[in-house]
Amino acid sequence: MPLLDAGVAYCRAAARASGSHFYYALWLLPPVRREAMFAVYSFCRAVDDVVDNGRPAAAAQAELERWRQELAACYGGSPAHPVMQALRSAVARYQIPRRYLEEILTGMAWDLAPRRYATFSALEQYCDHVAGAVGLVAIRVFGCRRPESETFARHLGTAFQLTNILRDLDEDLTRGRLYLPQEDLARFGVSEDQLTRRVYDPAFVNLMAFQCARARAYLGRARAAVTPQDRWALTPALAMAAVYERLLDRLEALRYDVFSHPIRLSPAQQLWCALAGALRP
Repeated sequence: MPLLDAGVAYCRAAARASGSHFYYALWLLPPVRREAMFAVYSFCRAVDDVVDNGRPAAAAQAELERWRQELAACYGGSPAHPVMQALRSAVARYQIPRRYLEEILTGMAWDLAPRRYATFSALEQYCDHVAGAVGLVAIRVFGCRRPESETFARHLGTAFQLTNILRDLDEDLTRGRLYLPQEDLARFGVSEDQLTRRVYDPAFVNLMAFQCARARAYLGRARAAVTPQDRWALTPALAMAAVYERLLDRLEALRYDVFSHPIRLSPAQQLWCALAGALRP
């Protein structure tokens, strides 16, 4: 119990310090479920930091392998890291399948080498690993019962990740990453060289508008999959959907100029959007 308590406290503090858009929505959960989601979030954040902190790929790969070992211990041993100690309790309480957490690690590993996505179908597979799988874990913790909620989780995960890709385009280019599908670049007449040089022109605006509409479409598909039986269980996720919808609003208001303007919401804006989304019929 002391190890579990220490792990829970660690994850709670990590979630609070992150400034994540997810933090306020998770407070809509009952305490036990909320602490479980803090553990899930802390795991996802920790492995994401491994691939985003600029260390050499070999060192990052070795660190991800250590997290895989910790995950194995989470399901059949005694994990050492406080995040995994807290996650172990959540896994046992909510019967979270190991394959979902393995998918997250696999998706993170794809970021260790510069990748290009020829088609949206290929990008969608990436989104499903790094975000959809998180959603499938979350609906277990939330207590969802209907199979339609799995569809909700996958569509919402794709919407979130597409929004993140648009929001973080400038930062990702600096890291040598480009997630926008090559087929879409060709369709709108935007070259990778133009993106690298941060060329902001009508072709770029049209490309980004298309991607933004795609993200909104996935938000709509997710909401369409909500059933009356699981509506209240999904309240935190619907709160987050409202936050991400506001991020898309900001993208549109700035005419997609992510090279000059940060696409962020203040804590007050996040809280207001989360509450509005939670109460939305």
